[in-house]
Amino acid sequence: MKLALLVLVLLPLVYCDTLLDQFKKLFDLGELKTVVQKIADTVGSDPVETACEAECTTILLNNALLTSGCDLICRSFQSLVQRFQIA
Repeated sequence: MKLALLVLVLLPLVYCDTLLDQFKKLFDLGELKTVVQKIADTVGSDPVETACEAECTTILLNNALLTSGCDLICRSFQSLVQRFQIA
């Protein structure tokens, strides 16, 4: 029983690094900065969230998977603008 519990706890930890590396590859900071820059160029650096989401959806129109991230991008838009030093 203890061995089974140990395996159930340690096995996810072993694969956690691999999963995190794959997850990091999904989010390219250069691409994120480009999208944030395009939104800031169009709607300004302090837009209303709905305007940000509309522009983000327009920018990422060809990729349905990425457009689902527009909500996350726009909720933290001001922080991203500051982090990437976008004027």
